[in-house]
Amino acid sequence: MRAITPRTITSPERLDLELRQVRRSGVAVEVEECAPGVACIAVPVPGAGGGPAQAVSAALPLADFHRRRHQVTEVMRHVAAEAGKLADSGTLLVGKPTIERPGTA
Repeated sequence: MRAITPRTITSPERLDLELRQVRRSGVAVEVEECAPGVACIAVPVPGAGGGPAQAVSAALPLADFHRRRHQVTEVMRHVAAEAGKLADSGTLLVGKPTIERPGTA
């Protein structure tokens, strides 16, 4: 696996350990693995069968991440739960987004 930054996980063994932690905690966190000075938090959106179907994520500057990690994680969990309810009710369209160009709709 190719490194994007010095913090990118490049070992299959390290990636496996990280994925196990994500499954246990229900939250994926990356800190400067894709871009210096940026962290990302992601949580699964519950699917109709109980398993995750999609995820929601937020990227934020590293200083904000360190200061507000727990607050942002809880907000993301709430957003994911609400998105799951909407998806189950058929209110939320899930799939490939489409872009309508002016004059084609």
